[in-house]
Amino acid sequence: MGSSSKRVRFASDHRVPPSPGLSSSSSWSSASSNGLYTPSTSTYYHSHIIPLPQVTPYLSPVELAQLDTPKASAYTPAKSAHLVVHPCLARGHSVLSWDMIREPYGLPLPPNILAESATQPPVPRLTVTIGSGYPWRVDVEPRTSSYITVADVLHCIYRNLRSIVGSAEWDHPSTPAELKVRVSAAYHDRLRRYPDPDPRKAGIRRIDYLGDMRAFRGLEPCKSAGHVKGQPDAATLQVSLGRAS
Repeated sequence: MGSSSKRVRFASDHRVPPSPGLSSSSSWSSASSNGLYTPSTSTYYHSHIIPLPQVTPYLSPVELAQLDTPKASAYTPAKSAHLVVHPCLARGHSVLSWDMIREPYGLPLPPNILAESATQPPVPRLTVTIGSGYPWRVDVEPRTSSYITVADVLHCIYRNLRSIVGSAEWDHPSTPAELKVRVSAAYHDRLRRYPDPDPRKAGIRRIDYLGDMRAFRGLEPCKSAGHVKGQPDAATLQVSLGRAS
């Protein structure tokens, strides 16, 4: 790296401030009142209405008990290609302008939108991939509800990108030398533009692997992979990246 001012540092831990607690809503209907979008979800809900058996006064209690009633089915993982991404997160429709080097907590999204389900149908687990040159996956789990919210996705992406790269990962034989050069350059550029408030925790972070291609351009279903190995019930979305200004 040359002089001491260009030395790459590693740290063992880090802290990311938690986002504020949010009330949960799996419906996207409340968003339309803000004039942001009016998604069409009637087809999904109407197609999932379970008809009830007809009951007439001519049936005795014994006969009523013998009727076949529909049973609630267990959670069935949604295939990635069948997921509909929330309009504020969807590629080509996202209203966000987010350089992922910055915290997502200052984004212009009202609390009721942040609390809505990130997908339709709602899912309890989600995996996000970030570009072909990013070797880590983002495992998203709900924090305040039974399903993944918009806030959950933004928080988990940011937290993953802020993770410190340990020396064992950096020095692994599988890490190409040319990749180290690019990541080191991104690291020094980041420190120059955004000095770390705690020098003891200054070190290469995962976001440095993205270089300047760290602008969030939305999410889309990952068509090349249905489910991630080891997480058969986690659908996969991929981040569309753009060049940060």
